[in-house]
Amino acid sequence: MKKFKDNNHIFYISSRGHNGTKWLSSSLSLHPEIICWHGTRSIPPIASNRQESLLPHEFANGLAVCNQACQNSKIFGAVHGFYGLDMKQPIEAENGSYLFLIRNPIAAINSNFVCKMKQMFPEIKSQDNLETFLRDLLLDKLKIEAKYDLEDVKKIRLNLPKAHKKIVSHKGMLKEHVPKIYAEHKLSQIHKTIINSFLNSVTEITYFDYVNLLGAGFNCMIRFEQMVISKEYFRKNILSKIHSSIECSNKYLDQVFNQDAINQHSGKSYSAEQIRNRWLPFQNKIFDSVAFEGYLPVANAYSNAQYRISPLST
Repeated sequence: MKKFKDNNHIFYISSRGHNGTKWLSSSLSLHPEIICWHGTRSIPPIASNRQESLLPHEFANGLAVCNQACQNSKIFGAVHGFYGLDMKQPIEAENGSYLFLIRNPIAAINSNFVCKMKQMFPEIKSQDNLETFLRDLLLDKLKIEAKYDLEDVKKIRLNLPKAHKKIVSHKGMLKEHVPKIYAEHKLSQIHKTIINSFLNSVTEITYFDYVNLLGAGFNCMIRFEQMVISKEYFRKNILSKIHSSIECSNKYLDQVFNQDAINQHSGKSYSAEQIRNRWLPFQNKIFDSVAFEGYLPVANAYSNAQYRISPLST
């Protein structure tokens, strides 16, 4: 029985979701040396159970206890449950490995938004259904602005190290990251609900990506687009970073890459460019405002991570 004697036997992979987290968790659990939970903050791992939610350091300690209870013969870890950097210090304090998932933000936001709309409106089954649904509500005609206080933006941008220190210390700036929405005419309740849902998708995904890029760095980054197509990338950038002594057979990798589809929230698969061109004006307005005009240089951060985005709204 193999044992991991250096105590670096636990891991956590942070994600806001909608970038292959279930697929990754399933893939890791296929490995005979790994047990990987998904979407939980509790031990035992009960999905989305807020009442049983542990604090990050309690969760990290619980993973370590699980490892010890099986005589260090398994590596315990989890994907998606805590967001941003919440698990970085606790998991590293237990000598574990911290990683984070990232995906082209346009694709991640789109998947998140489609999923929310499908939950709210059962008649929506895919991206195509959603686009028709929004147009039927005349949301394609809606004129809005998404704005920040320009003076506040200037002040924060001039002293980014202070803002970064606040973010990394877990005090956060998520509320400041949300722009105010102004509409030409009074919005109906359903319009408000849909706009706010998209706004939340944009601000949460871009914020937590920014936080991880800032506080964890590129060495801890797992790129969704490469993770799902490259066996070598999966071996080198996921398994080896979870634990350097994990054995990775061709048989195991075949199992991983013969699994079902990665992410089906949106139905048919579209490229980021196609998604941008299919988004309605209100969606592009909100995305461009957050990415290019907000308190945090989001677009620059994504560019440094090799996700280049350009403003599209007019």
